[in-house]
Amino acid sequence: ETLHPPTPLALTGNLTENWRKWEQRFNLYLTASGLSNKADSRKIAVLLQCIGEEALYIYNSLEIEYEDPQNERLSEVLAAFQKYCAPRKNTVFERHQFWAHTFSGHAGIDKFVTELRNKARTCEFNIVFSITDTGLRERLLSISELTLAKTIDICRAKEVTRAQANAMATLAETQYVNAITKKWTTHKINKTSPCSRCGRIHMPRQCPAYNEVCKKCGKKNHFAVTCMSKLNMATLDFIGTVQQVNKSNTGWHTKLCVGGTVVKFKLDTGAEANVLPKRIIDQLQTPVNVQKTDTVLVSYSGTRIKPEGVIKLQVQFKNKTTDMMFFVTIASDTALLGRQACVQLDLIRKVEVLTTSTPKTKTEHFKRYASVFQGLGQFPGLHHIHTDPTVPPVIPLV
Repeated sequence: ETLHPPTPLALTGNLTENWRKWEQRFNLYLTASGLSNKADSRKIAVLLQCIGEEALYIYNSLEIEYEDPQNERLSEVLAAFQKYCAPRKNTVFERHQFWAHTFSGHAGIDKFVTELRNKARTCEFNIVFSITDTGLRERLLSISELTLAKTIDICRAKEVTRAQANAMATLAETQYVNAITKKWTTHKINKTSPCSRCGRIHMPRQCPAYNEVCKKCGKKNHFAVTCMSKLNMATLDFIGTVQQVNKSNTGWHTKLCVGGTVVKFKLDTGAEANVLPKRIIDQLQTPVNVQKTDTVLVSYSGTRIKPEGVIKLQVQFKNKTTDMMFFVTIASDTALLGRQACVQLDLIRKVEVLTTSTPKTKTEHFKRYASVFQGLGQFPGLHHIHTDPTVPPVIPLV
């Protein structure tokens, strides 16, 4: 039976893949024909005989670097062709061909998978595409010449490191839980009812409300949810704003001299109390005495605020000087002047004069201007109308 040599090398399309397949068929031909053990000069002659006219022309133009020009080796010729064909591969195009290859269903799934495997050979896909570990992927991408063997070694090392770290974390967690368990077993929780100060069940002398300030009454060592005090509504002074005001041009503001220091106030006619931030109290030029108070301030949102205290200061505006009470708070960064203080300093006035205008009716207009609506009416004096006698009249004179 005749053994046919490989077909000539195709120099169109994917030259790299064409050369890889042709070289494989050529090596198989050498083995099948019993030429593997022959001299390299004979095998080179067989290669040039099988490779085709166009490839032979390329061979004649190749600059092959022989170790011994008098003793040419087949591996050197194959390496020269490999070098010539390798730069001709476009990896981006090959990957496009791979992703564009679709399964029609007529050829069968096995053939489709085989085609994909063949196309993937030239796409240079690797493990990096499928790794979900961001840190591991970044490490692999940082290696310029990454091989499959090196990739597998790095991934295996990562798996071993992760397993060891998990084992150490599990051991530490187990030891920590055991220590907590041993410590808690020395105490017996006799209380099953909630704590009257925090509303929770806990170990003795471990109340989370200890040294905490109640938001309802302002006292320490209990939470507002368990506060038993009843707020006296007569002591609640409503304030309009106690939070920080945005820097904008809205709202009324004025500057007053308080205790020898000029302070910018926001005028709030809806507030019943005057508020000074503690930072302004600390900046006053005259010594002050802040007194304790049980009064609770309430904002528009319903939030109750326990002030630091109350202080009486002399306030001067233009030619008016008066003493006013201010609540000192750290919950506000804006000085607030209430309605009563605004009236007292003549910053606002209560006006009780109401003026309205009622539209006039048609009858009233007729009555007021009766002479205009009687008869045909005529303009005072005489008026002479000039006409052109040469122009014929449109309407004949009667």
